[in-house]
Amino acid sequence: MKKISKTDYVQSLKCMNVVWHRFHDRSKLPDLSNNLIVQLGTEFGIFATKLYPKGVMIDTEYSKAAKETEKYLDIGIPIFEATFETEKLYCKVDILEPSTNGFDIIEVKSSSSVKKDHYDDIAFQKHVLEKLGYTINNCYLMHANKKYIRKGKLNLSELFQKTDVTEKVNQLENTIAPNIEKIIKYISQKLPDNKHKFCAKPKQCDLREICWNHLPEHNILELHGLWFNHAAPLMDQGILSILDLPEEFFEKHKHTIQKNAISSGEPQINKSEIEEFKKSLSFPLSYFDFETLGTPIPLHDGLNPWGKFPFQYSIHIDDEKKLTHLEFLADSDQDPREDLAKQLIKDMPKTGSIITFNMSFEKGVIKELAKRFPKYEQELKSMIERIVDLQTIFKKFHYYHADQKGSASLKFVLPVFSDKKYSELEIQNGQEAFSAFYNKYYLKKKGVSRKALLDYCALDTLAMVEILEGI
Repeated sequence: MKKISKTDYVQSLKCMNVVWHRFHDRSKLPDLSNNLIVQLGTEFGIFATKLYPKGVMIDTEYSKAAKETEKYLDIGIPIFEATFETEKLYCKVDILEPSTNGFDIIEVKSSSSVKKDHYDDIAFQKHVLEKLGYTINNCYLMHANKKYIRKGKLNLSELFQKTDVTEKVNQLENTIAPNIEKIIKYISQKLPDNKHKFCAKPKQCDLREICWNHLPEHNILELHGLWFNHAAPLMDQGILSILDLPEEFFEKHKHTIQKNAISSGEPQINKSEIEEFKKSLSFPLSYFDFETLGTPIPLHDGLNPWGKFPFQYSIHIDDEKKLTHLEFLADSDQDPREDLAKQLIKDMPKTGSIITFNMSFEKGVIKELAKRFPKYEQELKSMIERIVDLQTIFKKFHYYHADQKGSASLKFVLPVFSDKKYSELEIQNGQEAFSAFYNKYYLKKKGVSRKALLDYCALDTLAMVEILEGI
């Protein structure tokens, strides 16, 4: 049987069903091989090893890695990807550093803070090594220092922050063995029928189509703002549909609107609020959207780890006579921000409302541009004053259609008003967009379509045109 890895262990604390599939049917799990966030984490780990110039990398096939590691344990140098295995367990230590009569574990994560998952991850590694008889003195998490701002060449000693997590890891010592036994027992059985009992965050579930395929259309998980721990007891009673909920449950105004939309088959519309919103708009109407990229290793000056910078925008301009489309997309791995800011000032009408969908995002990007380029501050800040948020209509449920399934996101709202589909595009969401841009211009990968990037961003703004017309 496949051995339990630290990935299996940490995943088991979130969802046992994912671990079951990792052992029995990985085809049901999402393929992360091309996931940019995963790639960036790997790249971040490689950069971390540069802080230990005397270290050695264990870079060999799985079956030989543990034996290869043994060769270096007595030499007194840091080991990267040090590999250890017992009869049932397997782990790789990002950086194993020799210390007094033993070793220190250094786990590298690209996040800018320490999280609960990280303690569990390191505790599992410590457990495996101690079962093999090694002494572990201290445990550290090496992560991105969010206070670091890039200025010229990367300063690795400032980019990486090393946090001592030994105490927190030691507090988990007595939980590791029992949790491992739970995993072994769970994966040795058939996948249970009542799969949802093992879920904590169904909206983020990798197995939603499997674990939740028994739920009817308009199930209670679609209720806006309903926490899963409140929904689970109802589901255990057999209450799965919103329409099956008792009347006394509908205390929240938004829940009542959802129920009425489903039972009537008609959208619920607050005409006075929508009219008030429309009256507040002034022509020309500029429908506007940014695409941004953030990486743990800052790509350009003035950025901190995971600090986002815009590389693309789309504007659809309605001057009451015609609809005009303008766009910008960077075409290299050079810092695009100043060129983008200058083009934006040129393209954006000097008057009229600027319509966004979640305006805090666009406002935040423009504020950062103004801060970065003071000479454009006046023009950029004049845009901020004119930004309005079309999403407010849907967040406040002034318009709600059952097909939104409790969501106010653009991807759920658009189908209510248009037959245009993101699913028909080569790039279908923001993560795919920034991944494609990074792959094309920073990794120089072939086959990434510039047109696909332009098509995706253009649909974001055209979607707002159709939605405003529809309400």
